[in-house]
Amino acid sequence: MPDISPNLAPPDLTQAEFKTGYWLYEHHSLFKKIVVWCLVVVCVGLWGYASIKFISYLATIKAHEQMLVSLVGETLDTTDIHERNKAQDIEVVSVMAVPSGTNYDLVALVRNPNLQWSANRVTFTFTSGGEAKAQGEDFILPLAEKYIFVPDVDLPGSITDIVLSVDKVEWQRIKNFKDFPITDFTISKQQLDNLADLSDNSQVGSRLTFDLTNNSAYSFWQVVVVAILKSGAGVVGIASRIVDNFDSGQTQPLTFFWDFNSANVTNIEVKAEVNVLDQSVFKAL
Repeated sequence: MPDISPNLAPPDLTQAEFKTGYWLYEHHSLFKKIVVWCLVVVCVGLWGYASIKFISYLATIKAHEQMLVSLVGETLDTTDIHERNKAQDIEVVSVMAVPSGTNYDLVALVRNPNLQWSANRVTFTFTSGGEAKAQGEDFILPLAEKYIFVPDVDLPGSITDIVLSVDKVEWQRIKNFKDFPITDFTISKQQLDNLADLSDNSQVGSRLTFDLTNNSAYSFWQVVVVAILKSGAGVVGIASRIVDNFDSGQTQPLTFFWDFNSANVTNIEVKAEVNVLDQSVFKAL
């Protein structure tokens, strides 16, 4: 090692800078040993930590495997949850064939038993003797009971074995049906006449007239109006028509005809039907 005097500072260094550098030069071997020992301590520490963790893992591996087996064995069975929350089938209350001229109107009273499911499209078939006689589509809102029918069907055979089958239902889940728009229609000036009883009228049949008022806050592109004539609990006549552009506050005079005498009619039901879950039925305000 060359002999360097700490008192002979180069001209570009101060005496203090030169002495500091000289001291580091003399003790660089000590600094090297300190760094090596620090690295040794760090390595020993890391190996020790890893060894402790590995020993802990070996000690708990059986308990861990048992926990995994337990989790698999206790998998949540969602079958019951799905069964309780799925839509219940449309209920068929009654089915009948109502005479209409030389043919029949096939009529069924159906019910949607679901509070949170709307049947937005119900495809159905009337059969007789195992043979399909008529098909149709309709909607049934939550908890609604309504008549669905296909008019003027030729039934050459027996009319006592008419059966309704629900072929397909397009369900819509409803969180709270009360949050949807409410329709409000009222009937006034309702009158059922036998045409033969009217002066200067030789026609045979019945005529139902009434005024239908849309008290809803909404205007509709189309409203289906169904009129049902009953004798006791049985349907003796049913008909429907579409009212277009039915505005809020508007009153529409409507007339329905049947080709039979209405002397035995004991009850009249008029239903104005709108699928409030279909946004396309509403006219812009």
